Amino acid sequence: MDKSGPQNELQNCLTYTSDSGNEFGRTVASRAIKSEEIVSPEMARHTPKSLKTKATKWIATHVPGRAHHHNHEHSDTGGTPWDTVHWSEHAHCAFHLTTSDLIDMRKRSSRAYLNVGGEHHEIMWKTLGNYPNSRLGRLSLSMDPLEIMQLCDDYSPQNNEFYFDRSARSFSSILGLYRTGHLHILDEVCVMAFIEDLNYWGLNECLLDACCLTRFVQRKDRMEEDIKKTSSTALPSTASEKFGQGKCAEFQRRVWEVVEKPQTSTMARVFAAVSIIFVMVSIVGLNLSTVPGIGETATNRSDPAAGGAGQWVRNPHLEALELICTMWFTFEYLIRFAACPNKQQFVKSFLNLIDLVATLPYYVSKILEACVDFSVTSLGAVNEIVQVLQVLRVLRVFKLARHSSSLQALGHTFFKSYKELGVLVLFVLIIVLVFSTLAYFAERDGNRATFSSIPATFWWATITITTVGYGDVTPQSPLGKFIGCICSICGVLVIALPIPIIVNNFAEYYQDQARLKKAAKRRERMEKVLAFGQENKFYARIRGEGPPELDASVSMDKTIAERSDKTSISFTNPTLSFTLTDANPDSKIYTDNDGGTNS
Repeated sequence: MDKSGPQNELQNCLTYTSDSGNEFGRTVASRAIKSEEIVSPEMARHTPKSLKTKATKWIATHVPGRAHHHNHEHSDTGGTPWDTVHWSEHAHCAFHLTTSDLIDMRKRSSRAYLNVGGEHHEIMWKTLGNYPNSRLGRLSLSMDPLEIMQLCDDYSPQNNEFYFDRSARSFSSILGLYRTGHLHILDEVCVMAFIEDLNYWGLNECLLDACCLTRFVQRKDRMEEDIKKTSSTALPSTASEKFGQGKCAEFQRRVWEVVEKPQTSTMARVFAAVSIIFVMVSIVGLNLSTVPGIGETATNRSDPAAGGAGQWVRNPHLEALELICTMWFTFEYLIRFAACPNKQQFVKSFLNLIDLVATLPYYVSKILEACVDFSVTSLGAVNEIVQVLQVLRVLRVFKLARHSSSLQALGHTFFKSYKELGVLVLFVLIIVLVFSTLAYFAERDGNRATFSSIPATFWWATITITTVGYGDVTPQSPLGKFIGCICSICGVLVIALPIPIIVNNFAEYYQDQARLKKAAKRRERMEKVLAFGQENKFYARIRGEGPPELDASVSMDKTIAERSDKTSISFTNPTLSFTLTDANPDSKIYTDNDGGTNS
């Protein structure tokens, strides 16, 4: 096929079929003789006779052997050659091979000429047959023209070369597999891209050599985990997909950014700072409420349970402080719940559950105090319940994790290292049981008061294993002291073994979070730029003086185009320049919001 003509002159493909049903396999492109006479499959039957004649002459000139078949294509009914021409759109505008062509091609050369993304490679046909189920293996063994055209993207009969329209980033390694039977991956090649190439060429990643397979699996697992993390923490592609459309949705999105994303604006940072201050004040108030003379004050009111003595009541100032902090935490929880786009995920979040559990005890205690009667028994029971509920206030310290990536990394480390922590606890329990038993039988005769039983010796074994060594319980016999030394050494070894794994998990997660935050910020900036561009740009198709193929898509500023006081507007693309003036009444631009315009 003649490929020297301009690409924009090539139109839909023709597949010519003879009366006998034998496919010549010659797929060609019709040329537009005139710019306004564009032949499409739908218009094939209504194509002007002059254009058909010109296209027929072009086919006879450029396609070898076509003129001979045209001479006897007329049917008995007086049909023309065009009655047997079927118009269809093909994936490839290239020569279709025949079986005879394949035989001639194999006779001409024992080497296969491959062009992958512009890179030329040569390899023996018999070498490609080493992996017959792969794409290249099937190409070397197949004699079916249709199958071969499905395996490659194009074929050049002049160069006897098969073309594959894809990147050649890993093709050298893949050819090495056919030649040597060993498949390797370069460090600079992306594992996901390498997997994509292997799938395209019909190969399996298990063919990798042992020197590369382990590293490949590690990189693949790491990449899949990173992709999963990125997708789980990525921002939505557009604000409308997450919050909907309209002014209310936009207001909800802004409120959500203020209460949940401190890095987005000054107001969000102020809100986060105020929240941290309230958490710290609440924790300080909780601690002061337990200090004698500060947390409780004496009154003149007698308490029958205390024999008529004065009654101790909670400090009213600390009570007011606790009320203010609780009101703020309630407001923060409700506003975050109202602005959250995914209410179900919000309720299931661990930090949100902590906020709820740390806030509800205050209201529960006030309801209990208001509902029960004031008898001595009831007041005592209520006070015990209130004291238990007040212990939950200490959970507010976990609210700081919302504003600290380090605390989040620590919590994630414990969650991710649950296997290592479980093994550590199991080893400690085994060592405690073993050395408690040994110490009991070593000390039961001379130190029976201290080591009274094996369960009573658990305390000594635990303190010794963790190398705390309070000294309140100590063995007296030489054998007991020797057992204590061995116990402490075993404790150091057992506890120290999983620590590096936990530290590595912490460092890895902390680095991943920092990297994901940077990626999220970049993605957010890109989305804002794209959203701004979609709102302020539109595309106009300008038809200038001359042939229709000189049309160009030009991006221009909407505000400039809408200015009525402009007498002329100039547009420039890399090859053409247009100027529209008010002097020419025929120069009009029709635009729409979808970016498609006609002139």
